[in-house]
Amino acid sequence: MLLNRYREQRQARAEARRNKRAQLRRDLFRLGEAAGRNAWAWARSQPVVQRQLNKVEARIDHIKSQARSRLASFEEEFWEWVRHLENERPFEVPHRAGPTLTECYQLLEVRATDSNETIRRAWRAQMLTCHPDRFAQDEAAQDRAERKAREVNEAYQTICRARGV
Repeated sequence: MLLNRYREQRQARAEARRNKRAQLRRDLFRLGEAAGRNAWAWARSQPVVQRQLNKVEARIDHIKSQARSRLASFEEEFWEWVRHLENERPFEVPHRAGPTLTECYQLLEVRATDSNETIRRAWRAQMLTCHPDRFAQDEAAQDRAERKAREVNEAYQTICRARGV
């Protein structure tokens, strides 16, 4: 019983010391902040420090103006380049997003649960039926086959990317 009371008193004294130390640290930090602010205010009021600060501020303003002028010249060069590109060749086809995975599976006529090998076989079968070389005698059919082959290849590549193959 006496031993337990002694332990509790010792723990209470240790806790009190920790609290006191923490309070002292907080007070010193506040004093340091206040002293720092006061020292800075005093230093700024000194003529030597004011001259140095004025030099530094003037240098900063000079660097800012140089940066602004360089940025303006870069911007002008950029817009000149854009105008040149627009005049050279107008953009005809905007970028379009590729087909969704569901559309890709439908195009290859496979299910999402099929194996990679099954999907590869379906892709090869589709490519055999729509390969442009099979329609070399008819130009219109060859164009349709090229479009279809591109769609099939894009679908297969999209599925492979999605599966990490």
